[in-house]
Amino acid sequence: MAFPDGVVPCSQFPSQYGAVPVGITSGGWSGLQRNGGNDDAIGECQEGALCSYDCPAGYSKSQYPAAQPASGESHGGLLCKGGFLYKTRPEVPQLCEAGSNTAFVENLLAGHVAVCRTDYPGTEKMSLPVGLSSGEISPLTSPYQDTAYRTVKGGRTSAHYYLNKEGVSVADACQWGEEGQDLGNWAPIVLGASYVDGKTWLSITKNELNPNANLGYNVRIVGKDGGRISQDCRYENEAITGQGFGDGCTVAVQGKDQATFQFYN
Repeated sequence: MAFPDGVVPCSQFPSQYGAVPVGITSGGWSGLQRNGGNDDAIGECQEGALCSYDCPAGYSKSQYPAAQPASGESHGGLLCKGGFLYKTRPEVPQLCEAGSNTAFVENLLAGHVAVCRTDYPGTEKMSLPVGLSSGEISPLTSPYQDTAYRTVKGGRTSAHYYLNKEGVSVADACQWGEEGQDLGNWAPIVLGASYVDGKTWLSITKNELNPNANLGYNVRIVGKDGGRISQDCRYENEAITGQGFGDGCTVAVQGKDQATFQFYN
C-alpha cells in the first residue's frame, strides 16, 4: 500500500502501511536521528527527526534521503514535519521493498537464537530482529544491490546480520553491546547477504570488532531445495572453512536458487 505524505501523525507508527514495529524500542521505531546525528534518546518520533522502521522478513526499508552526509554516516527513515510523517524517497511509494527471496536462516539448535540486522541506512544499530525458536526457519532479506541504498561515494551495500550466542534474547542482543558481553555489535559472527550480477552472495565472517569471541555453535550455508552453491562455507568448531574476504567465507548462489544459513551443534 502506498504511503500518503502528511496524513499519518508522527505520534503514530505506520503499521498499516507495511512497517513493522520493533518491540524493544520506544514507539516501535528502530532508530531516531535528529540534527544530523543519531538521537534514540529522544524516545519518540519528534519534529525534524528521521524515524526509522523495520519491515517484514525478506523486505528492506525503502525510505532514505538522496542527500547523505559526506562523512560516510547514513540517514534513513520517514521525516517528521509539521507533526506528520513524510517519505524521504518519494519516488518509491511503499515503505518496504522486497529482497531477492533467495536467503533463509534455520535454527537446528535446542535454544533460541537472535539474529540482528543493522538498520542501514540509518542509525546503523543492529536493531532489526529475527528471533528463531528451535526448529524455526525464516526468510533473510537479501537486497538487490543495483537498486538498494548506495553510499555517498556510490558504493554498493549488502545486509549485515549480527549472530548472537544461543539463548540470548532479542531484547538483549539487538542493541549496542559492550566489550566483553559478546552480544549486539560485539556478537561473535556477522552474516552477509545481497543479490547482484544474477547471483545471491552469502557470507559468514568473524566480527572484526571481537575476532576472538566464540559463538558456541556451528553455522553453515547449504543449498535449499536443490539450490546450487559455489563452495563449502561454514563456521565450525570456532573456525571458518571456505574462501572469502578477510576472516570469513563467501558463497555464490546461482540464479534465483535459494540457500540457508543453518545453526547446528
